[in-house]
Amino acid sequence: MQRNDIGVGGTILAVATALVVPVVGILLLNFYLRGPTQEELALASSLAPKPAATSEAAVRSPIATQAPPLPTPTPSPAPAETAPPTVTPEPTETPTPAPSPTPEPTETIPPPRVVSPGLTATVNATDGLNVREGPSTDNNVVRVLLFEEEVVLTGQDLIEGEIQWVELEEEGWTQARYLTFSDE
Repeated sequence: MQRNDIGVGGTILAVATALVVPVVGILLLNFYLRGPTQEELALASSLAPKPAATSEAAVRSPIATQAPPLPTPTPSPAPAETAPPTVTPEPTETPTPAPSPTPEPTETIPPPRVVSPGLTATVNATDGLNVREGPSTDNNVVRVLLFEEEVVLTGQDLIEGEIQWVELEEEGWTQARYLTFSDE
């Protein structure tokens, strides 16, 4: 059986490595971000190659007798007085009104019509039309008329609310709005 024990020394090495890498990274990052110091600039300028001399004396002398002057920082001009910044208020969220529900289309009920005895009508309800014992939805259904079936009216009618009920010659009552009359 093989053991994978790192041991105390391996653990210390792993922890030290884990700590050293970020520290070195931070130091390098600090060096690159802060820029060179005056001493580093002076050292770099002294090591930089000199431009070709124009006089003979400068060419013969292998040793520079004087270091080039360091650049003198120029003071930046004082900032001009500026107007105080304009404060722009944060936009506020305007509440969006909840949409009102779309009203369902209502069935238009035709105005009551005058029905005469013997008037013929055709069923216009595609699903059929209930014929009831009396002029109310509370009455029992006697039979169902089919779409486009013709019926003959007795001339009797009753208006209950907005509903006009008409009596059929063959027994029963039905709603006039589901009939197309022959005189239309």
